[in-house]
Amino acid sequence: MLDSLFDVRRDHRGEEPTLRDLEKQVSLFDAGSPKEQNSRRSLESRLHIINTGPTGMALNTPQQLDVEAMNGRVNVFDMVNVDSLRDQRFLAELLLVYLWHHDRVDVMKSETLRRLIVVEEAHRYLSEDRPPTQRGERTLLELAIAEGRTNGWGFLVIDQMPLLLSRYVWDNMGTVMMHRLTNVASFERVKDAIGSAPSHLTEDAWLEIALNLPEDLCVFRSYISGASGGASRVGLMFVPRVKL
Repeated sequence: MLDSLFDVRRDHRGEEPTLRDLEKQVSLFDAGSPKEQNSRRSLESRLHIINTGPTGMALNTPQQLDVEAMNGRVNVFDMVNVDSLRDQRFLAELLLVYLWHHDRVDVMKSETLRRLIVVEEAHRYLSEDRPPTQRGERTLLELAIAEGRTNGWGFLVIDQMPLLLSRYVWDNMGTVMMHRLTNVASFERVKDAIGSAPSHLTEDAWLEIALNLPEDLCVFRSYISGASGGASRVGLMFVPRVKL
């Protein structure tokens, strides 16, 4: 269904598909199995809700998203005015697919960083909590985190609730930076990802530091480039203050 929108964009250069175009394509989709029919009805309902009211007016604008103009710049997509968390996730993944289709065209497979995507309040979009029917399935954002480096994508995942983050995020983390934590359960989760305590620290001292880190300090875990067996190092580092 999403591919059909990009076919429209390719065949009619002056036209840019909108969410209302997507809603139309979904309604025309020939669903075969009962599962496909249920998925189509669910998606139609969600798109209809998104496409109505002030949010729909804002999203279905004739102004196209110019990906080329985004390159080399910091671009912020603020979804604070989208009331439903479910719709926020949907729109985030729709944007991700749009960028993915753009970046994969005529691009040689390379792990050289071409695009850095920052996901703030990540548990909103990368939560381990999901309906029973979706457990065991990866979302588009999780797949992008796992496979995006082949197209030159990197991710910076920021969150204050590590216990809520998807296991796919933890399994694909490279560098980990830990600021002050608020409880032991969060410490245990982050400790598992870091893998070991900083040098010369006992377990009790490690916990004490994690729960009382000053604002200008963090614990980091990063892989040592070129080391055999995926070796990593853990330590403390100062965090520079940024004046806005």
